[in-house]
Amino acid sequence: MKKLIEPDMWWYLKTGQWITTNGTVPKTDVFSYTFSGVEWINVKWLYEVIVYFFSQIGGPEFTSVFQSIITVAIVIALYKVYQFVTTEKKTGPWVTITLFTLFVCSYRMTGRPETISHLFSILVFLIFVTSKKSKPFLIYSWVILQIFWVNLHEAYATGIVLMAALVLGDLVQNKINKTSLFNKHLLLAFGFSILGIMVNPRGYTMLLHPLNIFGQLSDNKFTAELFSWETAFYWQQWESWAFVFTIMLVVLASIMGNMRNPITNLKSNINQFGLGYFVILILLTYLGLTSYRNIPFLILLSSPILAIGLQRLLVKNWMAQALEKGAIAASCVAWILIVSNVFYEKSESRNRYGLEVDPLYNPIGMTTVLSSIDYKQAHFSDYLTSSYPMWKIVDFESFIDLRDLDVFPKSFFEEVLSATQSFEVFEEMDSLNGFQYAFVKRSEFPTLISGLQQSPNWKMEYADPIAVLFTKKPDAEHKDIFENYKKTESSGIAKLLNNIFNPFYKQKEIAINNDLMAAYFYFSTEDFQLAIHRVNSVINDHDMKYEALCLRASIYDEMALMSGNDSLIKLEWNDLTEAKKIDRKNGKAYFQMGMALYKRGRFADAVTEFKLSLKYEDQNAEAWSYLADCQNALAQSNPQQAAKYAARWFEYMEKALELDPDNQILAYRLGVSYCERNECDKAQPILKNLNPMPFLRDADNQNLLKCKKKCGAE
Repeated sequence: MKKLIEPDMWWYLKTGQWITTNGTVPKTDVFSYTFSGVEWINVKWLYEVIVYFFSQIGGPEFTSVFQSIITVAIVIALYKVYQFVTTEKKTGPWVTITLFTLFVCSYRMTGRPETISHLFSILVFLIFVTSKKSKPFLIYSWVILQIFWVNLHEAYATGIVLMAALVLGDLVQNKINKTSLFNKHLLLAFGFSILGIMVNPRGYTMLLHPLNIFGQLSDNKFTAELFSWETAFYWQQWESWAFVFTIMLVVLASIMGNMRNPITNLKSNINQFGLGYFVILILLTYLGLTSYRNIPFLILLSSPILAIGLQRLLVKNWMAQALEKGAIAASCVAWILIVSNVFYEKSESRNRYGLEVDPLYNPIGMTTVLSSIDYKQAHFSDYLTSSYPMWKIVDFESFIDLRDLDVFPKSFFEEVLSATQSFEVFEEMDSLNGFQYAFVKRSEFPTLISGLQQSPNWKMEYADPIAVLFTKKPDAEHKDIFENYKKTESSGIAKLLNNIFNPFYKQKEIAINNDLMAAYFYFSTEDFQLAIHRVNSVINDHDMKYEALCLRASIYDEMALMSGNDSLIKLEWNDLTEAKKIDRKNGKAYFQMGMALYKRGRFADAVTEFKLSLKYEDQNAEAWSYLADCQNALAQSNPQQAAKYAARWFEYMEKALELDPDNQILAYRLGVSYCERNECDKAQPILKNLNPMPFLRDADNQNLLKCKKKCGAE
């Protein structure tokens, strides 16, 4: 049971409400004003109806209970599989592996419809092994499963792939073993399951719809959860390394057995689980590599063989008994860690225990203000923030939303993304669409927010830690309107369940310093006086003083650069000097001092400060990058030492790119520099993933293409 943080949930609820009210599934877009009437193939309509039903019981926060039910069903299904593939009655290995499985998969068990695909994937195999062992006609349950699947989640084609693997595996295995025991019901159930796909509001068109879905996935570069193993993001997530660890364990478990020969043991395991099971594990390994969000499929389906492998290591009864007691104790500890939120905090998860609408992930306050203006006018928004108003305001129509490429074309997404990154692009879009208001997520789009705030045509109506709302009207005076987050009250039944699983649970305030957050916000919009006013409110707070001093120094620095007022530089350095005294081992103040010196051409002094910063925080890619740039500047003032400075530049830039591998500017500069030195062996791996970038000059993009061709990185 987790706090509601998923922005998708709001349009799920909106759609479920619409379907329930109208008694039909919409076939065209009914929620946006930009693409109203275009075709909308909504596969997960039944899921949306289900979660809407749960929200009617205990509010939107109660939808998390549905995830809890699915999670329990997953655990039961995994236990049933374990029972069917082993004659042993030891539960310790199963409990241990299941805890590991749930631990790794928890990041995707957030009430999203994909969790149904997790469960159904296990059920496909459970039905197969059950029918093979004792109930051959049970295999026709595949058909019912597939009918539900095609109405619950886009991954319904996964079911057909898994079934095909099991059918073909059974055929091949019978051929190898020279037996004629192939069950014709298996093939019939598979065929009927394919036909079952047509039992949905779209009929036979869903047979080929997976091809459209795969096309969308390849086009969708807007969501990090879809990033593959080829991206740096993928390997920055600990779940990806748990995925690799699981693959290694599966390989080991596959060759474990009662014999010394690994090949003999592998054959024995294939006979025990079925060849199709191992084919499935290979397919799910590939699936997990193609997308970060797909990792749980392998983790879940591999747990039976991992439990059997662990079981085989327990050669003595006392070992099995000890593991069983330890697993029970670990389960109790896990429960405590979850309901106390220690698990989520230590694993750096966004999730938290409790049936609540998390106020830090939902634009509650902004939506309240939005409902008080003429919200039916043309407007601009990002796709992350628009779902909550869709649900909260009955007749609100979105500009863009999280239905993604199901409704909105890729070109529109790219246009909106460009507008959030460039105020000039936004103004061009505004001239065509006549926006009367705009709202965006505060933390994600600082460039657009700053442009709107500085524009004489727009007025900031509302701002809080989550979202910012502007209306098109002249604003001669910028006022301090940044408010604290707003929250909603949980339902009575939600509170009851919270306290059943944690008697000490209370819905409490989230510990954030709103004045400091407001100061950062106004600094990003170049409202320096408002930023100074807010940061001065916390400058004497002992716990916040270091950060407040560093922030105020940054504000003074920007004001000095823009005004040429040297007295502000003295104030900046006074703040940074005081910050260093408070915490001499914090690299932030040294880095900011280095930046101030760098901007004013004092490169040798800047090098000293950057090195001190990296002494205490050596993972700061930006510090390494500026340290490298100092070498370039020093080389120009001392040409005799140019070779030495150039070597240092490459050394520091390599380090910066290693720490920030997704930084295209760093990659461009380093890759092209290696190319120009004719070191294509070093340039090629950097340049191969780079393409012309809209924020580079045409000459720079041409230089990039020239280097890619020269170094064979096309």
